[in-house]
Amino acid sequence: MTRLPDPARSRVVLVGTAAYHAKDLTDLPSVTNNVNALAEALTDPANGGFKPEHCVRLRDPAEPRDVSRALRNAAAQAEDTLLVYFAGHGMTGPRRHDLFLCTSYSDPAELALSALPYEHLRDVVLDSPANKRIVILDCCYSGRAAQDLMGDAPGVLDQLEIAGTWILAATPANAPALAPQGARYTVFTGHLLSLLTGGLHGGGELIALPDIYRQIRREMTASGMRPPHQRGTDTVDLLALTRNPAYDPGSDVRDPAEWIRSQLHAVPTDAETAPPSGPRVGPATRFESGLRGLVRRAFRRTPTNPLDPIQLLHGIQDEVMERRIVLDGFILVPNRYVLGLSPFDWGRLSPYHEALTNELVVSLAEYVAEQQWRVWGELSIVIEVDLRLATGRIRIVSRIEPGS
Repeated sequence: MTRLPDPARSRVVLVGTAAYHAKDLTDLPSVTNNVNALAEALTDPANGGFKPEHCVRLRDPAEPRDVSRALRNAAAQAEDTLLVYFAGHGMTGPRRHDLFLCTSYSDPAELALSALPYEHLRDVVLDSPANKRIVILDCCYSGRAAQDLMGDAPGVLDQLEIAGTWILAATPANAPALAPQGARYTVFTGHLLSLLTGGLHGGGELIALPDIYRQIRREMTASGMRPPHQRGTDTVDLLALTRNPAYDPGSDVRDPAEWIRSQLHAVPTDAETAPPSGPRVGPATRFESGLRGLVRRAFRRTPTNPLDPIQLLHGIQDEVMERRIVLDGFILVPNRYVLGLSPFDWGRLSPYHEALTNELVVSLAEYVAEQQWRVWGELSIVIEVDLRLATGRIRIVSRIEPGS
């Protein structure tokens, strides 16, 4: 179940380097606004999930040791949630392309001596006793500070992953992070602040980490910008940063799971009426359990048979995330999904199409219900052959068919 951090046992470190002494690094005035506004949003008495006294604002740190000291102190104290945010210039080393986070006196010619290695931040976060760890990066990775850009470089995001942690980076590899001159905030953090302070209309009571990623991704993509990148492990995605200021309790007209179940046309009757036996499991786990003994052999992975059944479920879930819309206070998702398989995979699975689509529909319904979304019509999934696909590849197309 999604929850807020425990304020007494959680810590936040917000680092922003706006002013630089090296001539090759342009100043980023909006970064100071980033840090101040983000601190206010996260510690807001009405909606924030953290205490002001446990939120450190580190603006224009002179040296890497200043950042390291603040990180180590907060990481040692955090028992529930640790959140670390960095905004400013990031650069990559000349040989191994290691990521460095720049402080005010960082010298591009001597990164190893004057900038904070991301590897150090990673180790400090990893060593924290906190149950949940969040790292948010609004920085460049290339070291080329153009007038309105903070650059990027390939291979850096592979360094970011930390076990038990949710990581959100302003851009994926090979894409610039925008820091327009004269803007109040950098583009990425501006979208983050808009969500935390303005809320998610049609969303739940809390703004969970996946909600943040999906909403920012949608807004930036709609504006023609490259979307952010996220990585998460374990159950950290069940954590929220703030309450949802736009939450409307009156929009919960009826139980979403009940509403969605009423739309299903491929669910056995006993699946709707039977009481739960044992702990509740997620859609992916239930999906695997439903396939066991039915199509398990058909999905056995080999070098010549690389398709994994969970790929199908996750692919449909990704399609749902991308296509959901807000209408009349509800988050609506398409009801019809066409799953394209290669000729080899389609033929191999043809004896199991009906059973497979039934399992996918049930698992998708559970997933949508967990997110408290609505389906526009009856859920339906169709499997078809796509002659253009290579073995192991899938294609998913969704659409809305009212009244179907």
